[in-house]
Amino acid sequence: MKKQLTKDLTLFYTDNFPNNARVKDISKYIVLGIGGNVGDVKKRFDMLYMMLKQNTQIKLIATSPILQNPPFGYVDQDDFYNAVVVIDTHLSPNELLKYTQRLERRFHRKNEFKNAPRTIDIDIITYKNKTVKSKNLTLPHPEYKKRESVMIPLGLVSLKQSLSKKSFHLPSTIYHLPSKPKVLVGLSGGVDSSMSAMMLQKMGYEVEGVYMKLHSVSDDYHKNNLEAVAKVANFLGIKYHILDIEDTFKKQVYDYFVQSYRDGITPNPCVMCNRLIKFGAMVDFAKSLGMDNVATGHYAKTDGEFIYCADDESKDQSYFLAQVNKDVIPMLIFPMSGYKKEEIVEMASKMPSFKSIAQKKESQEICFVPTVYTDILSQYYNTDIEGDVIKEGKVVGKHKGYMHYTIGKRRGFSVHGAHDPHFVLSTNPEDNTIIVGTKDQLAVNSVVLSSLNMFINDLEFDAVVKLRYRSSGVPCLVVIKDSKAEVTLQEPVYGVAVGQYGVFYMGDKVVGSGEILTTNN
Repeated sequence: MKKQLTKDLTLFYTDNFPNNARVKDISKYIVLGIGGNVGDVKKRFDMLYMMLKQNTQIKLIATSPILQNPPFGYVDQDDFYNAVVVIDTHLSPNELLKYTQRLERRFHRKNEFKNAPRTIDIDIITYKNKTVKSKNLTLPHPEYKKRESVMIPLGLVSLKQSLSKKSFHLPSTIYHLPSKPKVLVGLSGGVDSSMSAMMLQKMGYEVEGVYMKLHSVSDDYHKNNLEAVAKVANFLGIKYHILDIEDTFKKQVYDYFVQSYRDGITPNPCVMCNRLIKFGAMVDFAKSLGMDNVATGHYAKTDGEFIYCADDESKDQSYFLAQVNKDVIPMLIFPMSGYKKEEIVEMASKMPSFKSIAQKKESQEICFVPTVYTDILSQYYNTDIEGDVIKEGKVVGKHKGYMHYTIGKRRGFSVHGAHDPHFVLSTNPEDNTIIVGTKDQLAVNSVVLSSLNMFINDLEFDAVVKLRYRSSGVPCLVVIKDSKAEVTLQEPVYGVAVGQYGVFYMGDKVVGSGEILTTNN
């Protein structure tokens, strides 16, 4: 939302901060000065505010308007947009300084030159009533007096006194979090979702939980999970719901998983579940309860418009969220976004009510597959029918049934007389054969994607694409035509499977995705 105040002064604010308030006693809080002059600074401000909101060590009290080209030169002449943020924290001044420097690096702030381009510049202006003089930090900020005028919205100085010295006008209100926004947290009984609920409550949200019954992988599966959920809910004093959607999950995720392997395709049930169940059915349920937001324990980030990679690259789940409907994204909160998994486990381990949850074994990659996927398939098909291994049109060996093999697999079949490793290039359900070849034959140089879910409107663009979850991104050219994306890779990728998803990134931002329809060497 944008409101023009004067020729040189523009107020920008988002729906995250819609309420008016005054901070009358600044000595109780910490004031940060925010500046920037490169790219879409306003979006970066919004993303920065979301990061502050999601950090459990910091309580975001309020934000001022974002000032465009402020005539008093707040922060620096080179900072075209500026604002102040009021926070509270138990971090020491030096710990807070290190945190703000990490945030600056997160936005690729360059420090090589004094007047370098500034994507985001964060200064600590005041820290309660503390006075600090050290090599790296001086408090109050040396230019504090210059900056008092921008703090008028915070009630730091007399509005009347300041206006007598200035020829411009500032609003007398600021924007901050709603008093009690309501959030529904998806609780699984695991440590990530449990800590998410605790963090959101600490941040001032009115929290309710929901446990979704999706499948019965074992007799005591739901019993154990619900005991953990109840323990967390009782500790936090929150209400929780049980949403039984096993039939929906079976039709939309489980049956898709089984049928894909039957058709010789490698499915990605987690991507499908996130789109249709966790951020489909659960969001619909949240809306029916009148919730403002939905939160989960996923390791990812969002600014309300896009999905971004999490800080913990080893746990980043942005790939699995790339098919989530873009209309849902403004509702989403990911409290795990700025944490490493070991940090979450360590914090939970120090809390008596969470300790047993922190010590639980981490869930398997596919929640309804406790061992190997063929154990699921064998309940519906005879997966152990021996078949021929084909190389260049000739039978060269035997395999134990085509459903045991995915693209790139190199074991579990025979190739008579082979001296070099051979890999599965494709499977053929019609005659129960698998095609094998060398690693060079496994290379893919382009793919075509269908079922596109795009967050940008460009029909041709450069990006980095991931063609499976545990893989490095590859630079590519994307051309969208007739609801399909033709993706030309700048370097070959090995072991690309039809049915998996290609996810497009620009930096750490997810800009779209699609299901792999065909691959080309």
